[in-house]
Amino acid sequence: MRNNFTYLYGISKFNTNKLIKGIEGEEVKGINYSNFYVLYSDVKKSKYKAKLTQLQEHNRVLDFLIQDYVVLPFAFGTVVKNKKIIDKFVEANTDEINKLLEDYKGKVEVGLKICSKLEQETKRNKIEKGTGKSYMMKLYNDYQKRKKLIKNIKQRIKPLTDSLNKNCDKHTSEYMESPPLIFNASYLIKENKFDFFKEKINEFKATAKDDVIYKFSGPWAPYNFVNLKGGGDLLSYER
Repeated sequence: MRNNFTYLYGISKFNTNKLIKGIEGEEVKGINYSNFYVLYSDVKKSKYKAKLTQLQEHNRVLDFLIQDYVVLPFAFGTVVKNKKIIDKFVEANTDEINKLLEDYKGKVEVGLKICSKLEQETKRNKIEKGTGKSYMMKLYNDYQKRKKLIKNIKQRIKPLTDSLNKNCDKHTSEYMESPPLIFNASYLIKENKFDFFKEKINEFKATAKDDVIYKFSGPWAPYNFVNLKGGGDLLSYER
């Protein structure tokens, strides 16, 4: 059976020239648009679920690229029917693509997640749902406790988040409504700031209360800092 669809990884000035394998072990190729390449594989499926092995295949391509090149990533599972759709997408975004490829030179994304240990244990134990008034009261009380918890942790981590915000190029962050995750942030940083971020977070962890878990991740391609508008049937990539 021949491959009928095009799976997209990202946009880069580097053409892999079939040096690496991507989704389903397919060769990663590049469509040349003069100043950059759209990197893709020919595949049989039109949809992909976020299975671990396939996520790893997708990320391996991007990790390979960010070692030496800027890459503007597409979301996992971005598949189009034909390359004409990509042509329309590029036509609609050429100026912005060129700008981002220049602006993001030597920069990567890192992430910080903060979770509540207590809420993590509660979720793991899976307290059964009740019914009626007692259940509604429990939901209300849990909501109030979480509001208090978030307010407390927000005050405690402010010195850390202020420091990280000052030392990044861009950032996004939010306090989460669903336990056990409390705080979720992404930072676009210069590559030489990676160790600084890691050290700052480790230093803060060492002196902070042990009722929360700090998860530092990266470096990644700048997923949360690329917002390319549509063009043809290729949907805009927005996270």
